[in-house]
Amino acid sequence: CDEQLLPARRAALGVSCHSFRGSTHCPQGQEKIRTVQKGQNKNGTMFDLGINDARDGAMRIYTPEGAHNRCFCQMCRKVKPYRLIEVNNIEIRPKYYFPQLRISLCLECSKRFEYLRNNTAVRKGYIEAIKKASVQNQGTVDIRIGREDTITFTAKHLAEVQEILNQMPEQKTESKQ
Repeated sequence: CDEQLLPARRAALGVSCHSFRGSTHCPQGQEKIRTVQKGQNKNGTMFDLGINDARDGAMRIYTPEGAHNRCFCQMCRKVKPYRLIEVNNIEIRPKYYFPQLRISLCLECSKRFEYLRNNTAVRKGYIEAIKKASVQNQGTVDIRIGREDTITFTAKHLAEVQEILNQMPEQKTESKQ
């Protein structure tokens, strides 16, 4: 009967995020914990953050024109059904969650990316490569991750990621080398 709603979307640029926790009791007498994610606009008004908004937004960027419920994997570049796509954050445990920092990966590439992301040197390398990449009027930009892999971004998506990363203070992260 335990229920905890995990946030799928956090605040975007200029929006802060708040969690509101409350508890109720199930018919079996156990306590249910619910977390509701709220965003706050610059003018102070609050709004609900939908559980699938970040996932849908990340996949929509890489959905081929005219295709429905299919998405390119940003690592292997194969088109897969949405149900076979995971959306990963480029950081392990970011201090702030921005929907733009999500990437769309097929199940196999997602696991490979998570493995690579856990390596501090690899993670620092691709974050630095993202920050330094030249984004012009290109359709896509490839960012090297590790020795053999790349993540493909649309130029617009990469520019958004760069802007966020360049505005964020450096994070101390813990992981295996």
